Amino acid sequence: MQHKINWSDDASTDLDEIRAYLEDFSRQTANRILSRIIAQANRLAVFPYRCPLIIDDSPMRRLVVDDYSVFYVIFEASETVEVLRVWHHSRDIGQLM
Repeated sequence: MQHKINWSDDASTDLDEIRAYLEDFSRQTANRILSRIIAQANRLAVFPYRCPLIIDDSPMRRLVVDDYSVFYVIFEASETVEVLRVWHHSRDIGQLM
């Protein structure tokens, strides 16, 4: 069974901000990193449970891609993986919530 990947508005904005920041240094690097994040997130369609819960009683999971965390939840009823945020590890996690 394959799940559909859905990117939240916040996650899409995160990707846009990551691209804009990295393009200041190198368009090639920005494209490579964004492509890798998106490709790894898309693999969740087949293996959505491969990443651990971030807190036992929360449905949120975290996929680590290089220096970024992709936070997501799985909705079994609709066979959907909702990508909530994409966050660089150097940023304050307190701003995420």
